[in-house]
Amino acid sequence: MSEPTVTPRRGFLGRLSASLLAAGVLPTALRAAPADHDAPLAVDEAWLDALNGKYRQVFDIKSAGEGGSPLAPVRNFLNAYRDAYGVNEREVNAVVGFHGGAAQFAFSDDAWQKFRFGQSLNLIDPATHMPYLKNPALGAGAGDTGIPALQARGVTFLVCNNSLMRVVRGVVAGGYGTEESVRAELTGALLLKGVIIVPAMQVALNRLQMRGVSYVSAS
Repeated sequence: MSEPTVTPRRGFLGRLSASLLAAGVLPTALRAAPADHDAPLAVDEAWLDALNGKYRQVFDIKSAGEGGSPLAPVRNFLNAYRDAYGVNEREVNAVVGFHGGAAQFAFSDDAWQKFRFGQSLNLIDPATHMPYLKNPALGAGAGDTGIPALQARGVTFLVCNNSLMRVVRGVVAGGYGTEESVRAELTGALLLKGVIIVPAMQVALNRLQMRGVSYVSAS
């Protein structure tokens, strides 16, 4: 008498599920679950590949502080290597990451005026004793600690997409438009030229440190 054929339980259930699915009677709970996540997005890290200086540091800026532009440490970093160590600035890379309560620094004066960022951040312009209507990290008042001056010295500026979306939701809650329209403005005409949007600042910081870039919390 021949031995009974034993069908592995997993194989049997797989064939049973396939048959029921083809017949359209497989219960919802037993249908194949969707993938946990979509296919990875293509992330452009050309900015990261361009950091080829010998002395490299990222400045993590997550708070607007009290006095406007928080970028003095970045200027000091560049100046000290140039003046005290005699290092050519081509050999020095500085990266600034805006996120959290500092994400608004990535946007133009027009954005600050339209969306009242100075008021939402409680940043007071000492000249008017009122909330800033312009980005204090821009313009003549910012001097050599301003974003344009630092970009001219090769500094790379990043803004976190997660923080950007929190800014968008705050603007929408203030009655300034839809999420789609506000995001389009803030990632288009109102985003400062040269500022790079990264998916998440914590990941960008990790990617930088994996490349040997030193880290400092600047606010």
